[in-house]
Formats: sequence, structure tokens, C-alpha cells
Amino acid sequence: MSSFASASANLLKRLIHRRRQSDSSSPADTAHGTDYAAPGLASTAADVSQDELDTIKPSPGHPAALDGMSATAYLDACLCTDGVLGCSFPASAGARAFAKQQGLRSNANAFDHPLLHIETLDPRGTLSAALGLSLSGQRASCALSGTDLMAGGLDTLATAAGRNAPMVVSLACRAAAGHACAIGSGHEAWHAAASVANCIQLFANTVQEAADFALIARRVAEQALCPVIVGMDGEQTAIALQDLKLADDQQMLRRFVGQPADHITSPTVAQQMLFGEQRRRIPRWFDLERPMMLGSLQDRDLWALGSAARQVYSDQQIEPILTDAFKLFERFTGRSYHPVHTHRLRDASIVLVAQGSLVDTACALSDWLLRTRNLKVGVLGIRTLRPFPGALIAQHLNAVPTVLVLERIANTLADGDLPLTREIRTAIQKHAGHASRSQQHLAAIACGCGGRPIQAADLFALVEQANKNPESLTDSTHYLGLDFIRKQSKYPKRQALHDALRRRSDTDLSTIGITAHTGAASAGTVTPNVVDLRPAGTFSLAVCRPAGSRYEPIAGEAGALLHDLLQPALIRSRPGLSWQRFDQQCVDTVSILPDKQHGSKASGSGAGTLFDPGDDTPLDCAVVIHPAGSGTPWHAPQITKRLMEGARVILVTDDAAEASMPPLSAATAQVLLTKNITVYRATAGPSTSEAAPPAATILETSLAAITAALAEHESFKAVLSPDKACAARRESLSHERLDEPDIEARLAVFAAAMDSTSVAGIPDLTAATTLPTDADSGHSVPAIVGELSRPDAGVECVARFWGQAGQPLLRGETDELTADPYLATGTIPPLTAMFRDVSGARTTFLEFDPATCDGNGALWTSCPDGSVVPMVASARSLIDTGIRLAGEAGDTAATTLASIAGKLAARVNRIVKSATTADPAPTELGRLLTVAFDQVTEGTDPEDDRQKRLTAALDSVITQIGAIVVCRTPVFFDDAEKITSGSGELFSLIVNPDACKCPEVVANTCKGRGLKVVPQTPERLSRARKLWALWQKLPDTAGRNDRPCHRACCRRVAGCDSVIASLPVCHGSRRWG
Repeated sequence: MSSFASASANLLKRLIHRRRQSDSSSPADTAHGTDYAAPGLASTAADVSQDELDTIKPSPGHPAALDGMSATAYLDACLCTDGVLGCSFPASAGARAFAKQQGLRSNANAFDHPLLHIETLDPRGTLSAALGLSLSGQRASCALSGTDLMAGGLDTLATAAGRNAPMVVSLACRAAAGHACAIGSGHEAWHAAASVANCIQLFANTVQEAADFALIARRVAEQALCPVIVGMDGEQTAIALQDLKLADDQQMLRRFVGQPADHITSPTVAQQMLFGEQRRRIPRWFDLERPMMLGSLQDRDLWALGSAARQVYSDQQIEPILTDAFKLFERFTGRSYHPVHTHRLRDASIVLVAQGSLVDTACALSDWLLRTRNLKVGVLGIRTLRPFPGALIAQHLNAVPTVLVLERIANTLADGDLPLTREIRTAIQKHAGHASRSQQHLAAIACGCGGRPIQAADLFALVEQANKNPESLTDSTHYLGLDFIRKQSKYPKRQALHDALRRRSDTDLSTIGITAHTGAASAGTVTPNVVDLRPAGTFSLAVCRPAGSRYEPIAGEAGALLHDLLQPALIRSRPGLSWQRFDQQCVDTVSILPDKQHGSKASGSGAGTLFDPGDDTPLDCAVVIHPAGSGTPWHAPQITKRLMEGARVILVTDDAAEASMPPLSAATAQVLLTKNITVYRATAGPSTSEAAPPAATILETSLAAITAALAEHESFKAVLSPDKACAARRESLSHERLDEPDIEARLAVFAAAMDSTSVAGIPDLTAATTLPTDADSGHSVPAIVGELSRPDAGVECVARFWGQAGQPLLRGETDELTADPYLATGTIPPLTAMFRDVSGARTTFLEFDPATCDGNGALWTSCPDGSVVPMVASARSLIDTGIRLAGEAGDTAATTLASIAGKLAARVNRIVKSATTADPAPTELGRLLTVAFDQVTEGTDPEDDRQKRLTAALDSVITQIGAIVVCRTPVFFDDAEKITSGSGELFSLIVNPDACKCPEVVANTCKGRGLKVVPQTPERLSRARKLWALWQKLPDTAGRNDRPCHRACCRRVAGCDSVIASLPVCHGSRRWG
């Protein structure tokens, strides 16, 4: 799912290799394999005197580019003795990174102690194993996603807190399953832990903070003897590539964190009473030399006394321990942290309060508003949710007129307030004066729920509305970036839905959603066309790729390569997420601020600091990966609308045979021409990649094409020369433990692609008729919509779904969708897989094999997408259909064949019935009709006028239906003929070439009985599409209960064999198929 996880694995290899080279070249000042203590120090920084602290020279660490989970896994592998692996996406990126670290480090941590890992089956097992290791005095790495924590971890965390387990959990926040499952970010689990777990909670805004908090959390947990959860947003931080400085110096790790067996001074009075003046850094609660029972069942009185005692003697000591850890970390690294992050709060009339990556985006908006609107908007980021810094928050917000709390959660059953808003409101009421409370506007804003993109233009609209009309936001929770109703929609079904909601709803749906157009309209302002939150000099690159692991590393590797070439440089990124592995397009974005812009002194502009610019970052360059054999034109409005004037588009194909530029839709080509876009083309073909695997070939070609295109840009000419690019790429590959021949093969691809990347002209739309138009892009109404339409368009109605959601989704116009009751159910009607064209994601195809077909229902019921459908029809009905279709095509003379249609159909049945293995009947319907016609008209003068008219009519019918391949089956032909001569029906299977995702799965299920897998070629694809279009015009097969096949199936129900599964579809009805 993540595009940067694969790249981070390679980056970790390089990181460790470089660190080893650095360590080996520096003087040895550590004693590996022993309990190390720096001269004059005990084995913990808690015992360092003030004079000794004054001698510490801050060292920020060495620069790197990693995602959040990989960064924390890297530091965990330095410090821990065990890793507990067993989590779901996106935390699984951290588990993979830890396992990779273990191998790269030869199963030893930074202290040369054994580094092991345990694999568990579920999240509860992961937390339980980490808890057990912690209670036995070990330091364990544990990563979970938000859904893991919700699924079974909250009670275990509460147990860990109650038993003083100093464990650290890295939490990749993912939205909890509600009406549907989600893969994007959400804070449900984060706030659930705050309500139940009684743990310390630190939320990282960036990858830098995630890495630093991993160290701070270790120290705090082991000082306070309380679990710490380090949270980070999923695709914004946990799996997003960013620049950072890793504080992994061994001296720093030993002095700031130390080893589990170190003896330290007990930091609290309660601990001194429990352990004495000195204790083990990680106490051994499970110790055979000091046996005791943990977690005993207690009566009500004892439990209440213990709980109260913990709050007084343990919990109240956490805040000073956390403060001391922040101060000490600043001494070592120079990076200062506090429970809250503040940005431009002085004299701000509006303050945005947020957690996680939203803080970074809010800071970018604040700088942009001051720079372009002279509007002072402050930002307050909540880093420490537990212990909650209520007094500090109230102090900062006391005099602010309008406070907007941004939350990645929606829970309006709690009296309209969201969790963080509720706590902030309580803090202000408790610590601020009455006058300030009565004059303040505090609003809860739900945004980015489920990972929905945060658009800078929507944030601007929110601020504008708060500036002009703050009272409109305080009545209830509002939803950023969402519309609930529209005055107009280009889709009639959606327009009808809006009208119905407007009539029936008791709520004013037009006011609770805030988007760029609705918010600006209510504020009486105009939203600018482009809200660019990036500082001057930032370069943004997008990679538009098919979903799938083959193309995932491209954006991450491109960001890392540019980071190496421009180092030091600042990076922010956003991976494209998709659970699909077929035709879904993913867009990965990387923004880089080169070193020459870093530290710019532009007053009040925010230049030199690259905050997260949001999900709609304007693009300076877009790379389009076009798989070989895909005839689908590139149409990505979500990319083209973000392209800046004069941007670059690089089209990359992995087939050298495609000499022409990959196809563009007419709409895309028009946008490129209008915006004066320069288009480049690069090919990763066999001629340059004989020794490199396909995945490596497409990666190297893409990186080379990006480098070659940017080398012509004024900002990059000095650093992106071919020689420097090749040298940087060689240096990167040398750290990946590749064999020298593999490195040379990859570099050969890289160099060849740099040379072959060239400017490609955009076809002139007025002259080029080969460019597909939107009408040709497969967006016509699918036949299944008409077949399954119903007058009562309920939630399960396919026609309703197509009109309201299917069309906008297929055309990439998701902005047309609004929050409606149907989407709230999370349901999808059946057979909607037929709406999409996945042919570009396949290399093989299913083809009907009449020689092996027995008519078994598994042939068409085994496809989960409904892409294989049966045709059961008599020869007479097929002939009549051919005559009708010929007439509809304008050939009225085809009706002449109706005079002999009965004889012709009877002769077809006779030919099929008398066929043998040695002398089979023709399987192509056109050939079969020709043989039957010759026999019926045998002896007739070919020059006879009537014979000529009949022959011409037959040719017209064959033109319409002759391509159908038919066969004789026991169920549909033989059994019927046994009862009534001439009643047998022909059988065929038609494959929808656009909907079939897994030909091999279907063919294996059918075990070679009627379907076979063949290579997909343009000719086969074209023929299959024509057959599918023809099947949709054929008359539906009536599901008659008097058919022999129906009676045969009913007689065999008691046997429960495979035929029972095909009972409904043995009728051959299209409505069943």
C-alpha cells in the first residue's frame, strides 16, 4: 500500500553502511560488549552534574531521509534487545524495517547485545509479548496501527500502565472501522487510549519528531515506569519520506537512554521506597530471585486504594520527568521540545489547534496568510496529550478571540464536541478568566477523517469564514473539505438526491460542510485559484503510477536521490494509498527545498522552513508511468489541475516497442497545451535492460528521466549534470549490498535512459483524430445497469449506484461526491466490478474453449467479478437476433432470411447432434450457419434471384453474430434433445475483457473445462470487446422451470454435488449471470 516503504528499506541499508564507515574512520571511544559508563559519570545521565552537563556540545545528528516508522525502527534496533512483530498497515512498515535492521546489524544492537525478534499472530499478542519482555527487564520494540489498538490492545495497555511496565509503543494512527474499513489516518484509537489506557502519549508532527520522541519516550518510560505511546499520522508521517537528523551517536545513546541493566538513581520518592536509592533501569518484575505475584484479583477496597495511590505517588511525578527529558534532549541535540508547539501566536486573532501532521500544514498556512493576506493566524500543536497540558493551553489561548480545533475524528454523539475540543474547552474554563471565556469562539472542525486529503484551499476558506463570521462555526461540529449538498450537479441522479435531501432534512446541510467554494461564499470572499503553501524555491514532484509493488519505490528513490544531490535539503512527501492492485492510479508527491533556500532571511515569509504543504501541493513536475500493452489513455485530472504553468511532464513506458508517445486523453492534452507544459518521454525497453530485472529497470529509467528533465531547469543545472547524477546513483547503489554486476547493469540502464530522455511534442488536437475523447474512455452506461434497474432505487440498486457514484468515480471527478445516506452505509451493490476497465493491468486473458466445455455452472460462477457470463440460446433465436441487428444496422434486406429461418435452425441442430469426435461440428457460429445454409439450399441455382437475396441476407446476419463461438453441452443440448427433438440449445461463454482481474484464478477453478488462459494481445482484446458488446444485445435467456436442465438439477439436489451450485445460473439468464 505504501510507496515509500520499499524505498525506505534501501535507505536503511545505505544508512547503516554509511554509519559503519563513519564509525570505523573515527577514533574508538566506546567499549563494546561491556556496561559502559562515560568518564566521571554513572551509567545514566540522571546522575550527571550540572558542570558535566555544561560540557556537552549539542550535536543534531547526521542527515537522512526516512519515513516515520522506519526511523523509529532504526533507533529501536540501536537500543532494544527484542522486537515484537505482528501488526497491520501502516505500522507493518516499521515491523519490516526492524526485521531488516536485525539482519543488517548481524543480530546485535548498538551496545553489541543480541538483537532478536518475536513474531505474533495478532495485535493482542504483540502487546502482550512486549509487556512480558518489559516486565522481565528487557527493552522491546513494539509498533501498532490504530486499528490494531482498537481490535484488542486497549485493555493490555491499561494493564501495562497498572503494572509499571516501561514499554514504548509506536502507533501509526489509522482510522477505525466504522461504516466501512479505511486505510487512511484517523485519531479514534489515539483518543480511545487517552480515555482508557492511562499511558503517557506523545504525538509527533513530523518524522524528525517521531525519531526524537522514540528516544525521549524510552527515557521517560524508564524513569517514570509508565508506558509511553508515540503517535504519528499514517500516510502523512508513518510512511511518508521526510528529511531528518538522526541522533544515533553511541555516546549520546549511552548517556541519554542507557542500557536496560544500568543502575540509576530512583527519581521519585515512591520508587526510592519500592527499590531503594538505586534501581535497575528496567526493573525485573519477573525475577526468580525476587519472586512475587503480579496482577492479583483484589476486592473493591484494596483496588480503590491502589488506584488512588498510583495517581498520587506515580502519575503526578510524570510531568516533571517529561520536562527534564525534554531539557536534557535539547542539551544533546539542540532541538527544543515542549508539551505544546507554538507558531505565530503573538497578536493572532485566530488560532488553529491540531495534533500530528495537521500542525505542520497549519503552520504552512499561517506563513502563507501573513505573506499574502497580512492576516495573523497562530498555530498551537498538542504534542503531549497525556499528561494533558491544560494550564499551558489555557495560557496560550486565554486572549484569542477565535479558536479552531482541527481533529481527524468525527464523533458528534458527544454533544457536538470532538474529544480534543472538549478537553480544550474544559481547560479554558478551568484556568482562564470568565471574561475571556464569554467572548471567545471555540469551534470543533472535523477534517482529514479516514485520511481524506487536506486541501490548502479548504483551510483558507475555513480561516476566511472564521475571520468574517466566527459565530457560524460554533453551533456544531463542521466538516472541512466535505460538502453535504450542492445547488447543482452535472449528474442527474446526484441532482435528484440533493433535491430530496434538501426537502427532507431538518438540518441546514449547506452550512456544516466547509470547502473552498462554500466557505468562501459564506465569507463573501473569493478563494484564489492556487493556494501554494510552499516557501519560495520549493520543487514538487508527483509520480502517477499504477497500484502495485513494481512501481512503488520510484517516488521514494527519486526523493532520496534528489536529497543526496541537493544535500542538505528539506523534504516533505505524501504516498499514494490504494488497497487495489489493478487499474487504480496512485499519486505519490515529494516536495524538496534545496540548500540554497535553507535559512533564507526573508522576513515573515516562512522561507527556509518547509512545512507540510497539504495534499493539493502545486506540481513543478509529474512523472507518468505507462505500463506496456496498456491502450488506456492517460487521464488524471487530479494531477493536471495541480500542474504549475510551465511545469514538466515525463512519460515513462517500459516497452521499447512503443515508439510513439503513450496516449493522452483529449482533456489531458488540452490542459498540457494551455499550461505550456513541456513533455518528456523515456523508455525502459529490452535494449537497455537485458541484465537488470524489470522492477529495477523501470525504477532506474524513471530516476534517470527525472534527473535528465530537471537538469534543464535553471534551479538544478549546477547539481544535476549527468556525471553528478550517475555518481550519486552509484554511491547509493553501493550501499545496498548488491553484487558489482547488478550495480553495473542498473547504472547502464540509468545512463542509457538519461541519454534517451527527450522532449516529445503534444499532438495538435485540431489535427490529431487518434487521441481518444472522453466519450471513448469506457464511460458509457454499462448494460448491467439497465438489466438490474429497479423502480425502487434502494441501497442495493446497481442503477442507483451508477448514476450517483459510479460515473463520478470512473471519470475521476470525486469532487462531485457529497456526504449522503447511501455512502453512510458503506455498501456496494453487486456486479459493480463491471464498471471498471482493468485490462491495462493484465498480461493474460480468459478465452472460451468449446472443445473442453461441459456447461458446468462453475465456468461462470467462479469469477468474483462476474466477468464470465453464459449464453444459452436456440439456433432459431440466434438467427432472429442476427436478422434484427442487421436491420438496426440499416440492412433491411436481411429479413429475407426469415423465410427459411426455421429450416436453417433445424439443420443447425441436426449438424450439432450428428457431430462426432472424429468429425466435429464447426464452433464458430458464422461457419456453422454457412454449413447449414449450404445443406438447406443444396440443389438451388446460385444465380437464382431469391438464392442471391438469401445469400446476401445470410452474409449480413453472419456479419452481426458470426463471431460467437458455440458448443454442444450435455445439460443444455443433449438432455433437451432426448425429450424433444430440435429443442437443444447452443452454449457459449462470453468474457468481459474490462472486468476480468484474475484469469488464472478462474481457469484453475474450472480445471480446464471450457476456459483457458491465453496471452493478452490487442487483437484478442478487440475481439473480446466486440463479443461482449454483442452479448449485451442478445435476448435474455428465459429461466424456464420446464427445461430439462432445471429438472435434472432439481433431481440432483439431494446429492449436493457441484451442480447444485449452478442451479440458478443453469437457466442461462443474464439477470442471474
